[in-house]
Amino acid sequence: MRKHSFYFLCTAMVFLMIVGCSNNKQLPDEPVRPTITLQEQNIEYLEGQSCWFGTNTEVGVCADPPHPTTFNKSIKEKAVVADSGGVIRIKFPIKPDNFTLTVVNSDGGEESIGKPDQYSYKLSLKPGYYEYILSAVWEERNTASYHFGIQIIE
Repeated sequence: MRKHSFYFLCTAMVFLMIVGCSNNKQLPDEPVRPTITLQEQNIEYLEGQSCWFGTNTEVGVCADPPHPTTFNKSIKEKAVVADSGGVIRIKFPIKPDNFTLTVVNSDGGEESIGKPDQYSYKLSLKPGYYEYILSAVWEERNTASYHFGIQIIE
């Protein structure tokens, strides 16, 4: 009898250790909100296009930002002023499967910067206004984008 109790306790402890050490966090019912900083200053961003299922396996909720002119104006109004060469840092409360940071050029062209899934990025050395788009994916079908602007001064 003692032998069976000992095996049961050992099995239960191993199970609890495995479950307790698991890093898989359940996704919330709304898109994950990252923290984006520049030289330890939080950068305010606007949520862009997203499709989110979270815990619901059947139906997701998709959202689009407002009209591009209004949306881009709002991003520019919230832009952070920074010195050239600063570093953008990104933290997610729940790590995405992958993410990219894209910069929108003044002519509207987009260019991915850095490597996918990179958590820090150097700012341009060239002064000017830069719009950034952080796009992330969790479990293949949960997607979200975050938009922010940075005005680089000399």
